[in-house]
Amino acid sequence: MSLFRRILVPIDDTPLSAKALHYAFGIAERFGAKVTVLYVRTENRVANVADARRDEQEFEYELQTVRQTALQTLAAEKHTLPPDFVTADVRTGDPTACILEASVEHGADLLIMGTHGIDSLKDRLFGSTSERVLRDGTCPILVVREDPAPPPIA
Repeated sequence: MSLFRRILVPIDDTPLSAKALHYAFGIAERFGAKVTVLYVRTENRVANVADARRDEQEFEYELQTVRQTALQTLAAEKHTLPPDFVTADVRTGDPTACILEASVEHGADLLIMGTHGIDSLKDRLFGSTSERVLRDGTCPILVVREDPAPPPIA
């Protein structure tokens, strides 16, 4: 039995997300695991039917874009994971809640996500999304950090 069968990778439009995705593909290759790439979008206020239709179209476009981006990364980095092992999920709402819900719904054995560290006063008071997921998550979590700045020359 494989240690990891399903890996969830929350992404945004940062280089750190690409780094997390790289780790996910490498681990998935070794264990024959499937990777679900998750994008959480901010809450959208739908005021009428036209807005709802437009929101549905945007959702479908984002879902295709997330999967296509993941497949391009897979090919560009010459990973050997089969493309049909990569799926996408798009959710709307609070990032922490969406990540935790997706990890349960997808049966994730491993969650791989990036952390920028403390970015704001809000992060200092309530913790970053990564910290909240670490605190409340139910599966193993690999946290990918930004490359540290080189040490000062003395």
